[in-house]
Amino acid sequence: MVDARDAARYIISLDVNKEYFTKRLVKLNGREFYEGNARLNKILHMAQNIYIGREGKKLINADFYAYDNGGVIPDIQENYAFLIATNANTEFRVDETDQIFFHKVFVMLKDAPIEELIEIDHEDPAWEEKHMFHNRKKDQIMNSLAYADDYRDRYEAANFYIDRMII
Repeated sequence: MVDARDAARYIISLDVNKEYFTKRLVKLNGREFYEGNARLNKILHMAQNIYIGREGKKLINADFYAYDNGGVIPDIQENYAFLIATNANTEFRVDETDQIFFHKVFVMLKDAPIEELIEIDHEDPAWEEKHMFHNRKKDQIMNSLAYADDYRDRYEAANFYIDRMII
């Protein structure tokens, strides 16, 4: 499995023109946040789910939590500004096969409006199951592996596309 920070750093490194992972503030679902932070977490979450549907196991070694705007890795969300500020000077440990997978997911999702990425995230059954637990953070942990069969069907077209992409 890939460390969540290494996965985030690698995905951020793909944004060579610094146009996707920015500090532009947006407000959705009663929350104000950096659009780039949400985009990064959505790409990580979708990569995790697509991979689970494909391989039946996790790609990223972190739990996702059901926040108002979808699945989030709290460490990535809370350290987003640091991650984008230091990314050029930081190494990441992601093997070549996983780099290719992350790169393809990034290309597939990078230009989607943040509202659509959040909407897709809200269709995740693991998020639907946990998003109402706002009182205790531990109750917001999503069990994505429990939905591996659903993800296999749900992301079949995404995996078909990923398998045929040339990067």
